[in-house]
Amino acid sequence: MKRLYLYALLGRRPRGGPGRGFRGDRLRVWPVGGFFVAASPMAEAPRLDAASLRGHDATVRRLAAAVDAILPFRFGALVADEAQVVELLEPQAADYRDALALVTGREQMTLRIYGAAAGVARRAVPPDGGAGGPGARYLATRMRRRARRQSVPEIEPLRPALAAWIRAERAERHSTPPLVASVYHLVERGRSPEYLAALRGAVRRLVGIRVRASGPWAPYGFAPEALWWE
Repeated sequence: MKRLYLYALLGRRPRGGPGRGFRGDRLRVWPVGGFFVAASPMAEAPRLDAASLRGHDATVRRLAAAVDAILPFRFGALVADEAQVVELLEPQAADYRDALALVTGREQMTLRIYGAAAGVARRAVPPDGGAGGPGARYLATRMRRRARRQSVPEIEPLRPALAAWIRAERAERHSTPPLVASVYHLVERGRSPEYLAALRGAVRRLVGIRVRASGPWAPYGFAPEALWWE
């Protein structure tokens, strides 16, 4: 029995029709919660290999070219049927609509940061000695840890040069040296060459840090975490 392989949430139906998924199955697009879901029938999750990843991304890219707003699902997202899609998405439909509004007319540039991590990111989070009970202190500690995981002080020298192009930023630190962090920048569609030119002019300000840029991509880094279930 075939299930549904999920590709993306869309702000509207694709111009020119949905086409087919990377295994050749016809894509289905239907409304849920004020947006649209793009999926195709699939009996089992695809194998995690380079060809499947490229096929998934090629389908997402084609959909992105046919709509103004897209939020991709994680590779391999498979559900039983449309009813399960509704069950999973409708409780947070407002968040997805907000996220689609953010990415409308925009694309993602990705920076990989290599080098020695800044000391502030390596220090352990100190215990919270403030007011409140154990639950409040636990939540405060989690919030501080999350903030540090998303902090990338290594690229502060780049920010003045890139600020004119960045509409939103997401980041995550890594524990796999020499990769320090990944930074995702949302820029207006078609403006990535200017962003890259500004980046090339600014990287000389970095000391002991190497930056590798890629893109433009569909805004994978700006999809709400709930879309990244396995």
